[in-house]
Amino acid sequence: MVKIKVNSRELQFEDGQSLLDGVLDNGLTVKHSCRSGRCNECLAEVQNNSVINRVRSCEYIPQLGDVVEFEKIEDFELPKKLIVPAKINRISKISEKFIKAVFRFPPGKRPTFIPGQYINIHLAGIGYRSYSIASSDKEDTISLLIQKVTGGKFSRYWFETARANDRVTVEGPLGSFFFNDIEVSAVICAATGSGIAPISSMLCSDSFFSKGFYGPLSIYWSLSNPEDLFKLEGISDTSNKISHYTYFTKKQKSGFGRGRIINPIANQLETLEQQGAQKVSILASGNPRFIEDLKSEVSKIQRLKVNVFCDPFLESGDQYS
Repeated sequence: MVKIKVNSRELQFEDGQSLLDGVLDNGLTVKHSCRSGRCNECLAEVQNNSVINRVRSCEYIPQLGDVVEFEKIEDFELPKKLIVPAKINRISKISEKFIKAVFRFPPGKRPTFIPGQYINIHLAGIGYRSYSIASSDKEDTISLLIQKVTGGKFSRYWFETARANDRVTVEGPLGSFFFNDIEVSAVICAATGSGIAPISSMLCSDSFFSKGFYGPLSIYWSLSNPEDLFKLEGISDTSNKISHYTYFTKKQKSGFGRGRIINPIANQLETLEQQGAQKVSILASGNPRFIEDLKSEVSKIQRLKVNVFCDPFLESGDQYS
């Protein structure tokens, strides 16, 4: 056992346990995503004697004498991670590049999750891959939005051989990407491709207005081509609470935006600033380049406090046996 200080709290860690796992096991929550050292969402500052290092907490093993500081630590416990069997309930093609896969579980075995979290799907003989949950937390099933990736082993399975009643193993829920700050003037959700999945889950579960958030909610979503587009669940056509903007980066279609969504988001932040907004939350999910470019653009905002919460989509997410 090792006892160290984390954000001024004394916590106990098992020998060989990672800093992130130990914090979570102590019933606390910090920002994290992939848990494999690739996304840099779980960074912490570690001081031992006079030496200070910035570490990935999912990889770092605490040492006696460490004093750790996370940017933010929450006093609540995430849903328990489970490893459970599941079967494909149905698979449907929803656009040229995307399918929707729905999974059913034995009675009482569906993992409890916070909308925005993800699961790992394990396939015998292939390995596992991480997918954000796209469905409501009120359903008995779990749905995923799966994007076709050229040359991906999992893509070949999903788009060529997967069938209803195929058995998989589900591990989760995982991650800390969810809406948890109602004291903001506005919320902007931003996604590329299948990064819309966790935002879809939040919308289907009414994660925003049911918690007491009353400000404007904007959804920005970018896709490559119009043929990739599918209906986004959780947004009614008559809703006056949500503004929804879809952009295409390669082809143009009448009635939709063209190009990347970073500039339109920056323009909206400037408008909110002029209107007197004090604090805005951005929930961003997509490829790492998009995430980094968005953070860079947001950092230019001077007078408006903007918190960016990220769920990077990693193309190297397939883990093979």
